[in-house]
Amino acid sequence: MERGLPFVCVQTLKPRGTVRHYSAVDAGDLRYAARDVADMVRDVQHLPDQLLRSGVLFAPASKLPPSVTRLHDRATGRYVSILPNEMAELANTTRSATRASDLAVGKVVMGLSVALTARVPEL
Repeated sequence: MERGLPFVCVQTLKPRGTVRHYSAVDAGDLRYAARDVADMVRDVQHLPDQLLRSGVLFAPASKLPPSVTRLHDRATGRYVSILPNEMAELANTTRSATRASDLAVGKVVMGLSVALTARVPEL
């Protein structure tokens, strides 16, 4: 987004350069959409940990720490189940994403409130 809410700038990449399209946005819709995304991220923040413990998350064997039991899988490029100790930072990453989405919603709501209370010049 660029300055000048409640207008949103959408940039489209074309072979000959970037094309910018400006369109009006309903501030209420943007506020609700931001809150919906933050709620969804908050609802699924514990899911990666549960998936890790259940053994249903997979990754290429070549990207995981090497082990003797996965030697053949590494050589053939197979996907293997991720062990919980191999992706310990996944739970922390999802929790930090939750905090970041909550902060982003707060900034969007505050920015929209400021933009809607300020006098918008006629175009």
